[in-house]
Amino acid sequence: PYTTALCCVATKDGEHPLKMCNQNSLRFYDDVAYDPVFNGLVCEEDEGNRLAKAMGDKLALLQRHHGVIVCGATVAEAFDDLYYLERAAMVQVLAASTGAELHVVDNMTAKATKQEQDKIKPAYAKAHLEAWKRELRRTEGSSSFGGMLPVVAASMLALTTLFLLRGR
Repeated sequence: PYTTALCCVATKDGEHPLKMCNQNSLRFYDDVAYDPVFNGLVCEEDEGNRLAKAMGDKLALLQRHHGVIVCGATVAEAFDDLYYLERAAMVQVLAASTGAELHVVDNMTAKATKQEQDKIKPAYAKAHLEAWKRELRRTEGSSSFGGMLPVVAASMLALTTLFLLRGR
């Protein structure tokens, strides 16, 4: 919900809605595209191609009035990126709700932090996804998962489908 909220916030022309204002956001430094055009449901191949072009080689695409699209080298990396993009957006939305100015990290520090995170991402992302899968199995059929079970399960299914389609 927080990443989608960023997609609904008015920004100045050319300004990206995700700010490099917290450690979670730094892992996306210069790796999230923003599409300011919303043409409704994606039912035609042309619109899918337009979105793919807008995303380019970035990890994620924030689409105005819609939400986020994430791609990764593996399902685990895509899941990990989706999870931490949502956390980054949550921190930003909560910080912005105070009305105070956001403190943005300088570009050199943001870039260095992203490079360090990229080094450990493959192994960490795999462990992160496996932990979520264990928790889903453990809590299947219970409400102890805080209502997140359907969201996480749907995200895993969508990411798996996207990964398989990209591999064609």
